[in-house]
Formats: sequence, structure tokens, C-alpha cells
Amino acid sequence: MNEINPLEILKTGNVPSFPTIVSHLLQLQAADADFVAFADLLNTDVSLTPRRINCANSAFYGTGSEATTSVDAIRRLGQERILAIVTSATLCEAFPDVPGFDMHEFWEESLVSAILARRLFLTLDDKAAPVNPLLMFLCQVLSPNTRLTAAELYNLGLLCNVGRIMSLLLTPSAAMQLCESSAGSSVYRFSHTCLYFWQFPETFRAPLLYIDEPMITPEYIRKPALVLNTALWLRKRYMPRSVAPLVSGDDALATLAFDHVMCRSLVELALQEAQSLVAFIFHA
Repeated sequence: MNEINPLEILKTGNVPSFPTIVSHLLQLQAADADFVAFADLLNTDVSLTPRRINCANSAFYGTGSEATTSVDAIRRLGQERILAIVTSATLCEAFPDVPGFDMHEFWEESLVSAILARRLFLTLDDKAAPVNPLLMFLCQVLSPNTRLTAAELYNLGLLCNVGRIMSLLLTPSAAMQLCESSAGSSVYRFSHTCLYFWQFPETFRAPLLYIDEPMITPEYIRKPALVLNTALWLRKRYMPRSVAPLVSGDDALATLAFDHVMCRSLVELALQEAQSLVAFIFHA
């Protein structure tokens, strides 16, 4: 019996190629490039320039002085938010319309996941983490070593649910084959396969395979897997309208007694930021 090749399955659907400009931006981010290098690349896509500048001047991010150039926008929003705007906008435009699927809501939730993942990741290295039992628990079980940065985890949080769209673009038989080749029907496994199709390195996409069971992951990806698990659980817990799948109901974090007010506030702040970004992703 021939082995099923997930890449060949994806080619049978309408799964788009990963946007070139986003790939180049990620390379610049990995190389710790300066604002000017980012701006030079972003200026090659004129259609996105008004969105970036308008977002930088919005009530959520505005600081009083008006941003008029891409460099101004990057300085104010930061590389991660610029990447979020460009990635979400270009992917949304690249994917064909799926009847009954709300792209606006999908990217809003993806942004909330990304923002929460970044904040949790950074807070784990903060001395204030022990004041919250949830974060203290994370600090106790995680290795301080990880091959992903906070920026990369933000990007992974943004992309961790693309398997949901991908599965809707395939025929039922192709989706079944992909399920078999992915060793399960988890949306996150589908997302892992999609990132493989887009040629992301294994170190970046590996945490997606362990989101449902982060405590059994290899040590080098335990921190990003558990942070993603926690971010997704918090978003689902405090955003009841969420359309994305809930992580494993057996997750140990769900039984912990921690400060619900603090965690709800964390999600609400992430949602406010996500809504501000979405407003400019979908409206030039």
C-alpha cells in the first residue's frame, strides 16, 4: 500500500501558497533587521500601506504625533503587529471564499490567540509571574530553554488554526486522506501539515502536534506547546462565541484554582487589541 503524501493531497485543493512578502518579513524578523529594512520591503506592497499607517494612528495605538510613513508605523506598532496585519490581510485575500465561514471572526480569534501566547510567554520570564497561580504553575513545569522566541510564538499562535480553513477547501475524500496522513483529525495537526506545505521549519511547527497534550512533549518545545495550550484554553474559556476547537478537556490547567478576574482581563485586553487590528486588516 502506497504511503499517503499530505503535500500531494493539499495540491488537489485550493490551498494557496504562503504570501511571499510575509515569508520575507519573517526572514527579516529572524535576522533582527532594523525598521528601515522592514519599511523598504513593506513599501513594495502599496495596497497595504494605508492600513498600516491608519492603524498606527488609531485610538488604540495613537500617541499624539501622527504617523505618515511605513517607518513611523513600524516604530509605533512594532514588527509583530505589522506582521500580524500583513499576514492576516494577505492570507485572507489569498484564501478563496468559503460559504458560511466568517473570515473576520476567524482572524480576530487567531489574533487573540497570538496576543495571549506572546504575553504568557513573556510573563513566564517576569519576576511577577508567581503572583498568579496559573503562571506559577507554568513556571514550575517548563524548561527555561526553548528554540522559539516570543515573536515566533506570536506568529505560531496566529497560524495555529489555519488547518480549519484548509480542511474546508478539500473534498471529503481528500480531507479523509489528510486525516489519515496526519495521524488524527485535530485542526492543529491539519495546521501543522499546512505549515509543512508552506515550508516552515519543523522547530517552528512542532508545538502544534502537542497542543492537546503539552505535558508529554520533548523538552525543547514544551514551553511553546504549553503556552499555546494555555492561550487557546483561556480564549475559549472567556470568549464563549469562539468558533475554534477547545483544547483537550483533560488539560490540567482547567482544574487549577487561579485568579479568574486577572485572566478574564488578560483576554479582554487581547480582544481589544485584536479588534483594533482586524478593523484595519479588513478595511483599507
